[in-house]
Amino acid sequence: MSASVDTYKALTFSLFISIAPAYVESGKIAEFTDKDYGYAFQYPSEWKPSKLPKTGEGDGVRFILRTPKGVTLIVTAGSMGSSVTKEAFERNSKKNDLLNKMFDFTIETVYLKTSKDVGAANMVILQKEVLPSVGGIKLYISTLNHFPKGHKVAVSGITVIPFSKKTIVSFIMIAPVNPALKEEAAVLDKIFSSFHLIGELPTVSL
Repeated sequence: MSASVDTYKALTFSLFISIAPAYVESGKIAEFTDKDYGYAFQYPSEWKPSKLPKTGEGDGVRFILRTPKGVTLIVTAGSMGSSVTKEAFERNSKKNDLLNKMFDFTIETVYLKTSKDVGAANMVILQKEVLPSVGGIKLYISTLNHFPKGHKVAVSGITVIPFSKKTIVSFIMIAPVNPALKEEAAVLDKIFSSFHLIGELPTVSL
């Protein structure tokens, strides 16, 4: 988790920028597959991924994409000190307590820290949900950050801990609250829902 936290602190606010080309729905789909950490997702092929940070500036960053309307998608991956098998997790009589602790830890170390680092006046948690996954523990968290000058930024993410592996992967979407984003909203929702561990089907495909 620490690699993800450091990444958000270094990159989140600086990536709130837009790029010039207008989005044109061409129907062409690209897929990003990371065999090292075992996940994949889809995105429109005309949206070109950004170059990754230099070593030491964003360790753990696996993918960055900035959409034409200023939304940033970041995938980070890191190592865990231990792993858990699917059988052990499902047999755990205190599984719900464990999930609540995982939510609290992720909110504290990623979302609240990010909110503070980017200068938000406050952060509201909009949603917490355990997502179905046969390959790991998958958490969804959605937050809204309010800034002193009145603008708002939504930060939402999926964090997954694959079973039997000492790894953690986070797929984060950073979206300034802007009516102009309605043009991209449906596509962004599908991109987010297409994120999945290799070996399981995505919730939605583009």
